[in-house]
Amino acid sequence: MLVFAGFAACSAYIYRSQSAALRADVQTNMSALSTTAARAVGNWLSGKLDLTRLMAQQVTIAGTGSNTDDILNAPIAREAFVLIFFGRADGYYTKMPKSEIAAGYDPRQHPWYKGVVEANGPALTEPYVSSTSKQLTITASAPAASGTGGLIGVAGSDFDLGALSKMINEVETDGHGYAYLVSGAGKILIHPRAELIGKPLSELLGGSPPKIGGLPVETREGERATLTVFARVPNLPAALDWYVALSVDSAKAFAPVMHLFEIMVVATLAVLLVLAIVVSRMMAVTVARPLKRLVAALEQMAQGAVDAKIAEAGRHDEIGAVGRAVEGIRGMVARKALEEAERKQLTEEVAAAERKRTMIALADGFEAAVGGIVGLVSSSATELQATAQSMTATASETAVRSTGVAAAAEETATNVNTVAVAAEELGASVQEIARQVAGSANLAQTAVLEAEQSAHLVQELHEAVSQIDAVVGLISTIAGQTNLLALNATIEAARAGAAGKGFSVVAAEVKALADQTARATGEITGHIRRIQSSTGQAASAIDGIGTRIREIDGLATSIASAVEEQEAATQEIAHNVVQVARGTSEVTDNFASVARASEDTGAAASQVLASASELSRQSEHLAAEVGRFVARVRAA
Repeated sequence: MLVFAGFAACSAYIYRSQSAALRADVQTNMSALSTTAARAVGNWLSGKLDLTRLMAQQVTIAGTGSNTDDILNAPIAREAFVLIFFGRADGYYTKMPKSEIAAGYDPRQHPWYKGVVEANGPALTEPYVSSTSKQLTITASAPAASGTGGLIGVAGSDFDLGALSKMINEVETDGHGYAYLVSGAGKILIHPRAELIGKPLSELLGGSPPKIGGLPVETREGERATLTVFARVPNLPAALDWYVALSVDSAKAFAPVMHLFEIMVVATLAVLLVLAIVVSRMMAVTVARPLKRLVAALEQMAQGAVDAKIAEAGRHDEIGAVGRAVEGIRGMVARKALEEAERKQLTEEVAAAERKRTMIALADGFEAAVGGIVGLVSSSATELQATAQSMTATASETAVRSTGVAAAAEETATNVNTVAVAAEELGASVQEIARQVAGSANLAQTAVLEAEQSAHLVQELHEAVSQIDAVVGLISTIAGQTNLLALNATIEAARAGAAGKGFSVVAAEVKALADQTARATGEITGHIRRIQSSTGQAASAIDGIGTRIREIDGLATSIASAVEEQEAATQEIAHNVVQVARGTSEVTDNFASVARASEDTGAAASQVLASASELSRQSEHLAAEVGRFVARVRAA
């Protein structure tokens, strides 16, 4: 073990010293490479800016009266820039190549002009996408001053960054990383991934971006660990603080360190393996075999064999101590086995007795609970069966009585129709009386006019009075029958209960009309008697015929009035009888509905009776099954 520990310590020292040297070498190379790239970028940008400054100087030398377009259209400018332009302090603006200038365009209001005025010297804009060329572009601008130092205007140029992007992308990192351009404020200016241009550095590196400048720092781009160094771009206007960032994959950059680590680990494991083989051979002879025999003895004891022999108990080393301990365990296991057997037997006996007692208690409780429920269900089924039988009988009786009531109602309707016919006949008789009364009046007038025919007229009057007496007798008979019919209708309405209340009122009205008719016929009979007496006296006293005929004429008028009243009463009786007939029909229909409902109730009661009978049979079967189950539980 000491040999292994010494070798491991030596390996760790070598790895630590070599990895530190390799890391320092990587950081030095990255710093040098990023500085070189930053210098190249600065030279390229300063060259563009110097050319723009040269054009501004030419404009200054030529003066405001010169043709500015000739200066802007110089071949070197056309080759270096996409667009060359000049804006004067008075707002004049021109550009090359020529193209349409927006109306009201004032160069003094644009950033390239304002930047020169604010910096009092050359200026560069941050990269942007040109609206005309759709390429990543930078605008360089420089002041054109007069001999007195006043500002004549500003010369500017647009140049795309294709060449600069290519220069940055071609920074040699042996495939371990890439370079990009970033501002001191942490804004990405040029990057191989176009979607990151103009975005903050935190979107690339995540979280809080590292401090720009100085030594390489450990960063992360997504899931990839990187090492990033920032080198400031020189030769730029003082207002610009741009850096070339060099990002290298940490795993690739420190691959030699990891390779050294793997070599040291393999060497250490090899030494450990050799030592393990030597030690294992020694342990197998002195320790492993005796321990294996002791383990076998313990396994036998675990399976219940307590008579195994422990040969190692006679040794005087650590193995012997273990053997003696195993021998002590063997004795303890034997005692425990005996005690466990006795305890297990006792436990089984107690458990069997307890299980028996519990099963009996469960059976008793089950029988008490379920038996009571089954008995209650059986009793309820019996009561339900009796109730269903009673419902069936009641429904049958209701149907029979409803049929009887319907028949009585039909008979009442027949009687009412008879009353209606009698009322019509009474009306015809009253009309006949009216005609007779009119004839009597005519006869009276004729008697006044023709006294010589008085005897003949008296005889006709006597006959007419006899006919009236017969008609009055008929009216009296009809009134009596109507009174009897009204009495019968009142009795039937009382039997019908609430349904016949309206019919009872109509019957009372008919009875009242019949009484009025009887009184009127009595009065008519009295008048007839007096007429007969008068005609007898007229036969014996013809001299007073005129006076008597006038009396007869007055009586005829009274009779006509009474007949009119009788006719109105007869019409009212006929109308009321029709209403009674309609009410009787409705009563008949209602009792027919009651009969049908009683039949439906009887059918439903029959179904309830069948269900109750089936429930009673099922409850008896359930009681038998519960009894058998309880018997089996108690016997278990």
